[in-house]
Amino acid sequence: MSGSSGTNMIDPTSPLYLHPSNRTSSINVEKLQGASNYRPWRRSLEIALASKRKLGLVRRGSTKKSVMFMTDAYEIWRHLESRYSITNGARKYALNKQLFDTKQNGRIISEYYTNLKAIWVEPEALNVLFAMTNMTVEMNRFVQALNEQKEELRLFQFLNELDEDYAPQRSQILMMTKLPSVDEACNMI
Repeated sequence: MSGSSGTNMIDPTSPLYLHPSNRTSSINVEKLQGASNYRPWRRSLEIALASKRKLGLVRRGSTKKSVMFMTDAYEIWRHLESRYSITNGARKYALNKQLFDTKQNGRIISEYYTNLKAIWVEPEALNVLFAMTNMTVEMNRFVQALNEQKEELRLFQFLNELDEDYAPQRSQILMMTKLPSVDEACNMI
């Protein structure tokens, strides 16, 4: 951007603007190891870039060249997406096996629950559903019922693999007229 005096002005709204706090050590994302951690790595990086207002560099196809490489950041992002974003049955199976193998095993409740939540997110992201533009009352009820069933299933998964020390609390929760959400059940235990 040029000012009226012909000097260059700094535009802090530009995705290319580097704030003094934008240094490599200010973004902490685990290392990409391949298809096994691509989706969590991608989500962590998107959150980190969005917090620095730099997500546009990889999302919009900026024509500016990347500082580190000879190609632009958008092309690097697309390459990683096509290489590691595998949504096949084997990946879904592995995630579901990991979910069914997850047990409390003496861990504190919050650690066990956090681990379950992290596993629940990725398989959901693998399921691509079409966007509905005209939601009717019946469709809203249907979607709400599906979400309630999903929440109930997650509650049962959470309760099933609690250590036996929590059998009385599990029974008490299951006897409730209206079952709580998993978050509420976690807080009750």
